[in-house]
Amino acid sequence: MESEIIQINKVQNQQDEKDDSGIEQDNSFIYIRIAVEDHNLQKVLKFNLDDTIWSAKQKVLQVLVR
Repeated sequence: MESEIIQINKVQNQQDEKDDSGIEQDNSFIYIRIAVEDHNLQKVLKFNLDDTIWSAKQKVLQVLVR
């Protein structure tokens, strides 16, 4: 009985580590999905929350040029 409770708690903790918002539990990264319908292009990029907007913009432009 105790081992079942421990296993349930482990599963719950794993589910709590990341939610559907795209922000990891440690709040240092965010995942953003970018879609360009005209070119049938979709990308998911990981950004550090400490980075500047300018560096995030540069990353997006570099990925979309490829």
